[in-house]
Amino acid sequence: MVSAEPLLEVSDLAVTLHTPQGPLRAAEGVSFAVAAAEAVGLVGESGSGKSVAMRAILGLLPRGSTVSGSVRFAGRELVGVAERQLAPIRGREISMIFQDPMTALNPIRRIGGQIGEVLRIQLGWNRRRASAHARELLARVEIAEPDRVLRQFPHQLSGGMRQRVLIAMALACQPRLILCDEPTTALDVTTQDQILALLRRASDESGAAMIFVSHDLAVVRQLCSRVLVMYAGRLVEMGPIGPVFADPRHAYTAALLRSLPAIDGPRQPPVSIGGELPDRFRPPSGCRFRTRCTVADDSCASLPSTLLPVDGERGSACIHAATGLPDRGAESGVSR
Repeated sequence: MVSAEPLLEVSDLAVTLHTPQGPLRAAEGVSFAVAAAEAVGLVGESGSGKSVAMRAILGLLPRGSTVSGSVRFAGRELVGVAERQLAPIRGREISMIFQDPMTALNPIRRIGGQIGEVLRIQLGWNRRRASAHARELLARVEIAEPDRVLRQFPHQLSGGMRQRVLIAMALACQPRLILCDEPTTALDVTTQDQILALLRRASDESGAAMIFVSHDLAVVRQLCSRVLVMYAGRLVEMGPIGPVFADPRHAYTAALLRSLPAIDGPRQPPVSIGGELPDRFRPPSGCRFRTRCTVADDSCASLPSTLLPVDGERGSACIHAATGLPDRGAESGVSR
């Protein structure tokens, strides 16, 4: 879907998690590409498989998980690669910013030691050089009194400060790709806006590509030029932000947009998405959104799971993709 040679190319990615209830297909048939310096959003409800797909890129899944398909980064295959080959890529070429900094940071180590360790391990720097650069990184993410913060432990910082520290660590080795796994979800609105502005500026200055995972389309719109929409483990729509927001070609994308307060134009009350996510152990055939969809018909039960082309830049896994969604009003709920 991108014209430039992709930095990251994911093809038919599938992830199976082994749970006490049996194997769970957390992601399947996921295919997309990200160009160098591009900011792409990955959106969907909780449980749609967004975070699992991102963690699969870096091999950060629970022990015993099964991954198939292909993940190529800068021409190198990452699926099936040994841990010792993935370790130099993590942090140095691909970094990840997690949702909860309190679990991502080591609670018993000072901030300076944690940032410095990344630089010493990945770049081979000595302690003095790593310490000096750690201070520069904290200043870059607009942390006041960086020398004081370097001596502190994570619990001594606010949530926004901890998230800034994670961003500093993600930028430490000047990676080519940054994976952001809902990094603003737990923050208040003011701090969230500050973090989004910081991420946008950091990406622009470094030239790093970015995948921003969120359940909030409004946040993704601020940061990204293209969006991927995921539902029940599958991609259901992708395309440039503007056209997707203005004219969604999958009923799930349209329902997501209706569930948000209006961003542009006349104010409309948000409409919740009726029904529930399908049983992931026994998912329905065809389109997985059809049990909650207001425009579904019998043919949706046999619809292939692959994206259908809408135009040169867009794709949708909806039978109505090419012609546009039928207008049955803004109501939502279970229709079949």
